[in-house]
Formats: sequence, C-alpha cells, structure tokens
Amino acid sequence: VETDLDVWFKRHASGLKAGFEYPIQLFERKTVEAFVSYFKDSVMILAEQQDHVRLESLICASKEEKAMIAEWNHTKVAWPFNQGFLGEFQEQVRKHSDKPASVDGHQSLSYASLNQRADRLARFFAQKGVETGDIVALLLPRNADLPATVMALWKLGAAYVPLDPVYPEERIRAILAVAQPKLLATTSDQQAARAAHSGLTLLMDQEGTALDHQPKDPVTSALTPDTLAYVIFTSGSTGVPKGVEISHGSLHNFLRAVAREPGLEEQDRLLAVTTLAFDISLLELFLPLSVGATVVIASAQDSSDPHRLIDLVRQQAISILQATPATWRLMLNAGFGPERPVKGLIGGEKLPPDLADSLLRCKVELWNMYGPTEATVWTSCHRVAAGENGARPRILIGRPLANTQLHVLDDQGECLPLGVYGELWIGGAGLAKGYRANPEQTADRFVTTTQGERLYRTGDLARWTRDGQIEFGDRLDNQVKVRGYRIELEEIEINLRSHPNIGDAAVVVQDFGADDQRLIAHLTYAGDDQPTGTELRKYLRTFLPDYMMPQQFTAHDQLPLLPSGKVNRKLLTGMQSTAGPRRASHRTPTKTEAGLMAIWKDLLKRDHLALDDQFLDVGGHSLLALKVIVDIEKTFGARLMPQDLWVNTLEQLANLIDQKRGPASPEPKPQSTKKVKKTGRGVFRRLFGAS
Repeated sequence: VETDLDVWFKRHASGLKAGFEYPIQLFERKTVEAFVSYFKDSVMILAEQQDHVRLESLICASKEEKAMIAEWNHTKVAWPFNQGFLGEFQEQVRKHSDKPASVDGHQSLSYASLNQRADRLARFFAQKGVETGDIVALLLPRNADLPATVMALWKLGAAYVPLDPVYPEERIRAILAVAQPKLLATTSDQQAARAAHSGLTLLMDQEGTALDHQPKDPVTSALTPDTLAYVIFTSGSTGVPKGVEISHGSLHNFLRAVAREPGLEEQDRLLAVTTLAFDISLLELFLPLSVGATVVIASAQDSSDPHRLIDLVRQQAISILQATPATWRLMLNAGFGPERPVKGLIGGEKLPPDLADSLLRCKVELWNMYGPTEATVWTSCHRVAAGENGARPRILIGRPLANTQLHVLDDQGECLPLGVYGELWIGGAGLAKGYRANPEQTADRFVTTTQGERLYRTGDLARWTRDGQIEFGDRLDNQVKVRGYRIELEEIEINLRSHPNIGDAAVVVQDFGADDQRLIAHLTYAGDDQPTGTELRKYLRTFLPDYMMPQQFTAHDQLPLLPSGKVNRKLLTGMQSTAGPRRASHRTPTKTEAGLMAIWKDLLKRDHLALDDQFLDVGGHSLLALKVIVDIEKTFGARLMPQDLWVNTLEQLANLIDQKRGPASPEPKPQSTKKVKKTGRGVFRRLFGAS
C-alpha cells in the first residue's frame, strides 16, 4: 500500500532506531524534521509519565517553535500618545492647513476648516451638557462633515455610539438602553431613532442658528490612553446586541500601526464607503487625517452602487480603497479597472482566492486584513501575491500589527505546533476595554493568563505557517460573517422563537455560489396557525436589520438532533422546504417580465417565480440586489436603485424598467423613499444637509 509518509524502526544493541521516508513532492524537509521532533518529544513524555496521559497533551509546540512564535510576536513599537489621534490631527492642521482634508460630492473642507467646525460643534455639544466621560449616539448623513462631529465629541473627552439607518426601531432602542447616551444627534428624517430615544434629541439639520453663534476658539481636553473613544454594537448570542468599548489608546495604536503597514502617505486619497456603525469606518475616516492625506466620503447612495463607486475612484483620483469581498466583487462585475495604481484593503470575511486573483490581474496592490471589533478594527495584515505557474494566490491573514500578539492555543491554553489548527487568541494594545454593562461576557472573552497577559478569545480557528504567517480556518461557534456583517445566529433564532406560532428555530448559512451566502431558517410551528415567510420577515424586522434577515424559511415536523440533544446544523444544511408547490402566474409574462424573471431565477437559483413575488420574499438579499441591478442595466439599459427591489413586485419592477428605458417616458419618482427636508441655516445647512 502506498502511503504519503512511512516510519520504520530497527532494533540495535543500543536500542531502537527510527526513520521517516517521504516524497519530496509532498513535504518540505523542515516539515518532516518537525514531525521527527514531535515524535521524539511524545515518546519521551510517554516514557517518563507513570499515570495516564491524554493524547491532546502530546500535541504542543516544541521549545524551538515557541521561540519562533515569540519572535514573530515581537512587535513592540514605542510611540508617544500625545492626545492620541487628536494630537496627530492637530499636527496635520499645522502642516497642511489649506490642503483638502475631507471631501464629498458637494464640498471640500481643508484641514483648517475641518478643525474649526469640530471646535464649533464641540462648544455646541458642551452647551447641551456633554462632558468628559459621556456617550453621544450618532445617526447622521455621510458627508464631509462627519469626521468633524466625531472629533468634536473627542475634544470634549466624550465617546460616540454609532447607529445605522437600516436598524429597526426596537434594535435602536436595545442599543440605547445599554449605551445610555447623554443625547442623540440625528436629523429630522430619522424617524426610527427619534422614536426609540426618550432622552434629549438634537435634530442637527435644524440647529443652524445655534452653531452660527459658536466661537471658533480651539477646544482641548486632556485625553488619556484609557479614555473611551467609541462603543460599537455587534450581534449578540443572547439575542441582544453587545457594545464593544474601545479606548483612545487602542485607537491611536491601530492608526499608527496601519499607517506603517499596509501604509498610507500624505499624497494618498482614500475613498470611505463604510457606515459609521461598522468599525472599519474608523480607518477610512481618521487614518487619512492622521497622516495629512485626503478622505473622500461616498454618500449612502454611492456606497450601494458599484457603478458610482467606480466613477468616484476615477473622478477623485483615489489611491486606496477598503471594502469587503462582496463589494470588491460587485465592482469587478461592474467593470472596475483602475486607471492609476490603487491599494486595495479587503476584509470583513474570508477572501476567496478567485477574487484575489481577479483583483491582482487588475493591478490592485491587494492586502488581506483580519481582526475582530474587540481588538480595534484590524489585528493582522498580509499582502497577497500572485500564485506561481498560474496557481491561485495563497490566502493568509499575515502577521500581527504593531504592539499586537497572536497565539494559536488548544483547549487547555497550550501553544500548538506550527501547522496545527487551534483557537486564535489576541493580545496587545488593541484590546477593547470590554463589553459595555456586561461583565459576564467580558470575563468570558477577555482572559488574563497566569503570566499576566490579557488576551481575547476570538472563536476563530487558525494556524501558524512555517514562514511565520497566520492562516485562517473557520469558526468554533455559531458566529458567521455574511456579506461582511458579523452575525450571531443565536440572535436570529431567539427572536424567531419569540413569535407565538414558532416552536423551535435554527439558522444556518448556505452557499449558493461565489459571494452568495444566504441565511436559511429551519423551524417548527407551534399550533395550527403557520405564519408565511413574508409574515415572519415583517415580525423579525421589528428587532433585526435587513442583513440579519433569513432569505428562506424551511418548515419541519422536528429539527434533527445530535445525541447530545443539540440541533444537528450540518444535517440541516441543504434540507429542502416542506412548503407546497409554487403557484403559477396569473397570465403570460410580457417580454420585459420574462427577461427580468430569467435574471431572478439565475441569481436566486429558483425554478419557479410568480409576477407578484417580491425580491426579499424569494431569497433575495442586498448583495444579490446589486447583482440584479447590474444585470438589468446590461439587459435593458435601465438603471434601478436597490430600494426599487425592496418595495416592488416583479411585475411592478418590469413596469418601472419599461418607464425608465422608454424614449418619451418621464423619470419615475422613487417608490418609497422620502425626500429629506433641507432645513437649517448658515454653516449647519452645509454641515447636516441631506446625504
């Protein structure tokens, strides 16, 4: 029998001799030498131990490997805090007072202007009672003034908690209940946030006069590395979002580290595309301002349209762009091909090798980024190189950033050998203070070792490679990354079970192709009343944002169980729905309807559709919506918005397409969006106008 690795033994007068034989095409000599070292160490342990020995205890790193890992983790860099980011920004104000600092589609603010606006806003917030140690909730338009609002709070020693316009009222209410902000700063069109907040609410688009009367004198606060900078809420396994508290010291270390690698220089122009409620927005908004570069802020509409993003990259001479794999894929499908060199940062979920290959072929300098919110945005990075001899690129998450340590440990907290998967633990200057008002979860995830090192348990499987890089594996729990969003499946399940007609529920992620991962909810009913998928989505939208909404609901008499009594999630994946056959359309589709139906069937992987189907009710999600929009433009020459897919049936969308491409047809009005009332005077009209 042919084997990949043979071990032989020979008896000699002095004892046993052993040897390893291996094909050089499969193993490097260093790998086999490591096998020999593990084998010798294991034999010695077994020979010396008199009691029973657990096999797991034999799988541990050798002294040589521990020394190598310690060297790779030797990332210490000393840089003075000096007010953290604010100190860095003030230095750039002195050096580049007239240079564009923050730009959007309507205005360009110099470093001096941005600083003056931050000072005015700081005095305005101070008049409303904001002081050191307070938290302010923010739900504001994406425009050039957004960094000034955040900096105004930091100048007062206050922190911010970001809210996203896609959050439903109950989710906002849950976040505010934990965050306990001093006030909410938003605009008059954000009805859900206003309804959810019972305290002081500032409608910033109506405060123009108040800001006009603020002096321009500088505002300073004595920040320390331990001062709270922001609280970002992530999906929680208990059914309630959990707030990660990040200090100014952690933020400052992160910005200094990524300014060095992957690197950003004062001549760069970075395109910011991420919502403030996603922590990678910190890099986009404040890394450029810390080094004298320019941040170009895409509006919410621009960020959701790959064609607009491509136009912005070209028109604004963008040199660096950060996005999730899903967004990069959409831009490629929409014809992305930079006219000048672009550095691309990619993260938020696992990087597919084929996507990396496509971006490298577009001459993008590609950096794969990794890091949980609890360790301040990114923890490690790796520059992706093209594969040799036509092979796909090697996908790694690299080495730790400055003042960061990475450990791959077993269940007993022991360091694992190189090449062996274990749980990834993170230490260093980027660790969060903990979870807001949640000491139990903080104690569970943030652990202090017997050596006095504070570490964060990521729940990610990873391993060290022999050239000192970290390779990502999978998750150890039910946390998933879908289209860049971090989701605890238990949060969806708990909210499903709260429905009076649902007995049990389990949610899994199922792959339907490249960058098409869908949330599938498997459930049992309680009673005779069986809610439809549309009814369940309406119910869930009370608590959950759209990115956490299942694309399919599958009913079962009973969920499959493991011997332990837990749900067998692996068995659930791929199980078919027990729902009856699809209804037939009530008439023959028109040419446009038939073409649109074909696009939907291809992307949704469905055999049957009806004219009164709505996109979200037949398996659609935000990423697929953008793909549908791209295909519609290619097929029909009509440009739609994602919102059109949320509120129209297939039949209504076909009519909308016919209107848009008709030579004499007027431009259709938005189906469900409301115009933002532009109020306020003076500077505040410029600050907080509609995005």
